[in-house]
Amino acid sequence: LESQQPGVDAGLLEEARARFPGDLLFQYLEGRRLTDAERFAEALPLLEPLAAIDPEEYCSETGVGYDVGIFPAAAEAVALCCFQVGRYADAARLYAGLVDAAPADVGLRARHHLAAARAAGPASPSSVGDPAPAPRAAGDGP
Repeated sequence: LESQQPGVDAGLLEEARARFPGDLLFQYLEGRRLTDAERFAEALPLLEPLAAIDPEEYCSETGVGYDVGIFPAAAEAVALCCFQVGRYADAARLYAGLVDAAPADVGLRARHHLAAARAAGPASPSSVGDPAPAPRAAGDGP
Protein backbone atom coordinates (compact mmCIF):
# COMPACT_ATOMS: atom_id res chain seq x y z
CA LEU A 1 0.00 0.00 0.00
CA GLU A 2 1.58 3.24 -1.09
CA SER A 3 0.76 6.55 0.50
CA GLN A 4 -1.02 8.96 -1.79
CA GLN A 5 0.59 11.86 0.08
CA PRO A 6 4.29 11.09 0.57
CA GLY A 7 6.15 13.46 2.81
CA VAL A 8 3.15 15.05 4.54
CA ASP A 9 4.67 17.47 7.04
CA ALA A 10 3.74 16.37 10.55
CA GLY A 11 3.77 19.93 11.90
CA LEU A 12 1.43 21.26 9.23
CA LEU A 13 -0.86 18.29 9.63
CA GLU A 14 -0.97 18.81 13.39
CA GLU A 15 -1.90 22.46 12.89
CA ALA A 16 -4.57 21.58 10.32
CA ARG A 17 -6.10 18.98 12.65
CA ALA A 18 -6.13 21.51 15.51
CA ARG A 19 -7.85 24.13 13.32
CA PHE A 20 -10.29 21.67 11.73
CA PRO A 21 -10.76 18.86 14.27
CA GLY A 22 -13.67 17.19 12.50
CA ASP A 23 -12.12 17.18 9.03
CA LEU A 24 -11.98 13.61 7.81
CA LEU A 25 -9.33 14.28 5.17
CA PHE A 26 -6.86 15.52 7.78
CA GLN A 27 -7.77 12.55 9.99
CA TYR A 28 -7.04 10.23 7.06
CA LEU A 29 -3.74 11.95 6.28
CA GLU A 30 -2.61 11.65 9.91
CA GLY A 31 -3.56 7.96 9.93
CA ARG A 32 -1.62 7.43 6.70
CA ARG A 33 1.38 9.31 8.08
CA LEU A 34 1.41 7.00 11.10
CA THR A 35 0.97 3.94 8.88
CA ASP A 36 3.85 5.04 6.66
CA ALA A 37 5.96 5.46 9.81
CA GLU A 38 5.00 1.86 10.78
CA ARG A 39 3.13 3.12 13.85
CA PHE A 40 0.25 0.78 13.05
CA ALA A 41 -1.40 0.61 16.48
CA GLU A 42 -1.50 4.41 16.67
CA ALA A 43 -2.98 4.71 13.19
CA LEU A 44 -5.90 2.35 13.82
CA PRO A 45 -8.06 4.67 15.97
CA LEU A 46 -7.83 7.34 13.28
CA LEU A 47 -8.46 5.09 10.30
CA GLU A 48 -11.01 2.56 11.57
CA PRO A 49 -13.88 5.09 11.84
CA LEU A 50 -13.17 6.26 8.29
CA ALA A 51 -13.18 2.72 6.93
CA ALA A 52 -16.65 2.18 8.41
CA ILE A 53 -18.18 5.15 6.57
CA ASP A 54 -20.35 4.74 3.50
CA PRO A 55 -19.06 7.80 1.60
CA GLU A 56 -22.13 8.44 -0.53
CA GLU A 57 -24.48 8.21 2.44
CA TYR A 58 -22.20 10.30 4.67
CA CYS A 59 -21.72 13.06 2.13
CA SER A 60 -25.43 13.25 1.26
CA GLU A 61 -26.50 13.29 4.93
CA THR A 62 -23.95 15.86 6.08
CA GLY A 63 -23.80 17.98 2.94
CA VAL A 64 -20.02 17.85 3.22
CA GLY A 65 -18.08 16.75 0.16
CA TYR A 66 -14.95 14.65 0.40
CA ASP A 67 -12.81 12.87 -2.13
CA VAL A 68 -14.64 9.58 -1.67
CA GLY A 69 -11.41 7.72 -2.45
CA ILE A 70 -10.16 8.33 1.09
CA PHE A 71 -12.71 5.90 2.52
CA PRO A 72 -11.65 2.74 0.65
CA ALA A 73 -8.04 3.87 1.02
CA ALA A 74 -8.64 4.06 4.77
CA ALA A 75 -10.11 0.55 4.69
CA GLU A 76 -7.00 -0.77 2.95
CA ALA A 77 -4.76 1.03 5.46
CA VAL A 78 -6.80 -0.45 8.34
CA ALA A 79 -6.42 -3.92 6.85
CA LEU A 80 -2.65 -3.40 6.68
CA CYS A 81 -2.50 -2.09 10.24
CA CYS A 82 -4.62 -4.98 11.54
CA PHE A 83 -2.33 -7.44 9.79
CA GLN A 84 0.79 -5.78 11.21
CA VAL A 85 -0.53 -5.84 14.79
CA GLY A 86 -1.63 -9.46 14.55
CA ARG A 87 -5.38 -8.93 14.07
CA TYR A 88 -5.43 -11.35 11.15
CA ALA A 89 -9.15 -12.14 11.19
CA ASP A 90 -9.99 -8.43 11.02
CA ALA A 91 -7.45 -7.95 8.22
CA ALA A 92 -8.92 -10.89 6.28
CA ARG A 93 -12.46 -9.52 6.67
CA LEU A 94 -11.40 -6.07 5.44
CA TYR A 95 -9.36 -7.45 2.55
CA ALA A 96 -12.35 -9.62 1.54
CA GLY A 97 -14.49 -6.49 1.24
CA LEU A 98 -11.79 -4.74 -0.76
CA VAL A 99 -11.46 -7.74 -3.07
CA ASP A 100 -15.24 -7.71 -3.60
CA ALA A 101 -14.96 -4.06 -4.70
CA ALA A 102 -11.88 -4.66 -6.89
CA PRO A 103 -11.78 -8.36 -7.88
CA ALA A 104 -9.08 -7.82 -10.51
CA ASP A 105 -6.59 -6.50 -7.92
CA VAL A 106 -4.21 -9.43 -7.51
CA GLY A 107 -2.33 -7.73 -4.67
CA LEU A 108 -5.48 -7.38 -2.59
CA ARG A 109 -6.39 -11.01 -3.25
CA ALA A 110 -2.92 -12.16 -2.16
CA ARG A 111 -3.08 -10.08 1.04
CA HIS A 112 -6.57 -11.45 1.75
CA HIS A 113 -5.40 -15.06 1.37
CA LEU A 114 -2.37 -14.50 3.59
CA ALA A 115 -4.41 -12.75 6.29
CA ALA A 116 -7.03 -15.52 6.17
CA ALA A 117 -4.33 -18.18 6.40
CA ARG A 118 -2.73 -16.50 9.39
CA ALA A 119 -6.14 -16.11 11.04
CA ALA A 120 -6.68 -19.85 10.61
CA GLY A 121 -3.53 -20.61 12.59
CA PRO A 122 0.02 -21.79 12.01
CA ALA A 123 0.82 -23.61 8.81
CA SER A 124 1.60 -27.29 9.00
CA PRO A 125 4.96 -28.38 7.53
CA SER A 126 3.21 -30.26 4.72
CA SER A 127 1.28 -27.16 3.61
CA VAL A 128 4.24 -24.85 3.10
CA GLY A 129 6.88 -25.18 0.40
CA ASP A 130 8.59 -28.50 -0.18
CA PRO A 131 7.44 -31.47 1.85
CA ALA A 132 9.53 -32.39 4.85
CA PRO A 133 12.24 -34.93 3.98
CA ALA A 134 11.49 -38.53 4.88
CA PRO A 135 13.45 -39.82 7.84
CA ARG A 136 16.54 -41.78 6.84
CA ALA A 137 17.31 -45.24 8.07
CA ALA A 138 20.53 -45.81 9.98
CA GLY A 139 23.47 -46.17 7.62
CA ASP A 140 21.80 -44.30 4.70
CA GLY A 141 24.67 -41.88 4.03
CA PRO A 142 24.78 -38.13 4.77
